[in-house]
Amino acid sequence: ADGLAALPDRQLVEQFLAKGNDAAFHAILGRHGPMVYRVCRRVLRNEQDAEDAFQAAFVILVRQAASIRKRASLACWLHGVARQVALQVRTSAHRRRDREARGAKPDEAADPDDRSWGEVRAVLDEELVRLPERLRAPMVLCYLEGLTQDEAAEQLGRTKSTFRRQLERGRELLGMRLSRRGVALSTGLAAMMVSDSATAGVSQRVLDSTLRNAVIVTGRECGLVPVGITKLADEVTRTMKMTKLITGALLLTGLLLGSAGGVVVIFGGGGQTTEAREVIVVPRVLALPKVPDEKPTFDKLYALKEDEVLKRIPPPFAECRNEYVRKTNSFEENSPFAPEDTRMVVLWKDKKANSAFLRVGLKGPNMVPPPWLTVRDLVEYTTGLSAFELEGEKELLSAEASGDFVVREGATVVKVLPRLEGILRTECELPVKFQVTEGEREVVVVRGKFVSAPRPGREKNEIDIFSKEPVANSGAGGGSGNLARFLRGVEAFTSKRLVSDVEQGPTGTLSWYFHARSPFTEEQRAQDTDPETVFRTVTAQTGLEFKTEKRKVRVVLAEKVEK
Repeated sequence: ADGLAALPDRQLVEQFLAKGNDAAFHAILGRHGPMVYRVCRRVLRNEQDAEDAFQAAFVILVRQAASIRKRASLACWLHGVARQVALQVRTSAHRRRDREARGAKPDEAADPDDRSWGEVRAVLDEELVRLPERLRAPMVLCYLEGLTQDEAAEQLGRTKSTFRRQLERGRELLGMRLSRRGVALSTGLAAMMVSDSATAGVSQRVLDSTLRNAVIVTGRECGLVPVGITKLADEVTRTMKMTKLITGALLLTGLLLGSAGGVVVIFGGGGQTTEAREVIVVPRVLALPKVPDEKPTFDKLYALKEDEVLKRIPPPFAECRNEYVRKTNSFEENSPFAPEDTRMVVLWKDKKANSAFLRVGLKGPNMVPPPWLTVRDLVEYTTGLSAFELEGEKELLSAEASGDFVVREGATVVKVLPRLEGILRTECELPVKFQVTEGEREVVVVRGKFVSAPRPGREKNEIDIFSKEPVANSGAGGGSGNLARFLRGVEAFTSKRLVSDVEQGPTGTLSWYFHARSPFTEEQRAQDTDPETVFRTVTAQTGLEFKTEKRKVRVVLAEKVEK
């Protein structure tokens, strides 16, 4: 870890991309996390909003890392992303407050600084983002991250003389732009420093969530990134792509056709100022490029007929499908994620198709292609059955089926299973037969009333799933949802089938975090997931009791038949 901490940003990003190195991402988070969080807090008065923006910024980093051209200037890139995410959160919060009744009590966690200091910091961040990268990067490293000039020059891979010249030029240009808005450079930097010294660092809980999100987004662990974080990252990613697309189109048309008979398009910050902005002239005869909307075509291709409950879409896949996968998951063209090799279980609901489960495809010389959907996957994700309700030979349950599968929401097990069996046998040539029966099995019965008793540092309805003690910076994943989904997660973690006799569930949504060492030996993994100790620690946080009993339960038998 010490060796990684000494590496420049460019090498850390490359290690993360090539090897999926969690330690490299951890080093990036430790190096730039404080700056990213302070940017979010300068824009957002609410601490929870700032934490959401912080996590979304690093989700975007994981998704977009392969497309960052100047990786040595990662701090500069993160500064811009953090500000854009925070502005998106602030816009959404303003809209939300406009809908709420007036006279609400102000947020107790609001920034205590008076409004004038906040406005100065906002102007400085806005103008800093507008500087060219070669001038902005030195400013970010020296003034926002506190590096010495020599340290920053080494980080960027620039000579000391070049770095000092660019830093001085950046200060001059920033000072000129600030003065046109009535702010002295020294005042702006002072306001920034007051903000940074008054802002508490990001909590370990948020750091843990951010690390876990990275593992989930890369597809190396199963789990769910909180919906709000994912939605925020999606919105900002779309904005970034649209900005890049429009800017590129405007530059191209301006270069090719000149300014005759053109329309002036103004770029620049949103501050209340009448200063001149950089302009590009666009000919009236050209329209801006329209981003194709492939979703209606995708819905039509994946639609189920009135009497259908399940169907398979074999590869090769239509381009509209690949574009849907690429856009909904923010896969860049040059990223290691391959839409054409990704496999999906798609939910058909209200005449629309939406991805319910993904097995992400990977490409590149150092990437190991993931397996296609297995028989076990398909039974679990098309019927909603627990993996522990399915029994059969390991070889048969691990057999892979190529293609995407579309299932009708709400279809019953007795309707889906026969159809799945038919598809697997006739289209995938897998000799499988399913039989639903009942049998006496040893299960763990969950009883009691749910009472949230979170561990220190956690909030209500947040649960750590661990054995003897939590694992710091665990990348084992987690999830969020209702009680049934939570118990499914505990079931998978402990490899024990759970049956719920819970009298009273929680109010609100649960969030849970798995703790397990990585890398690990078989002995260590057995210790980390030991059912008896895991159940004991979960009981302490939820009030629910776990007891092993024999019960008659539903069993789905998968049998191999002659072709």
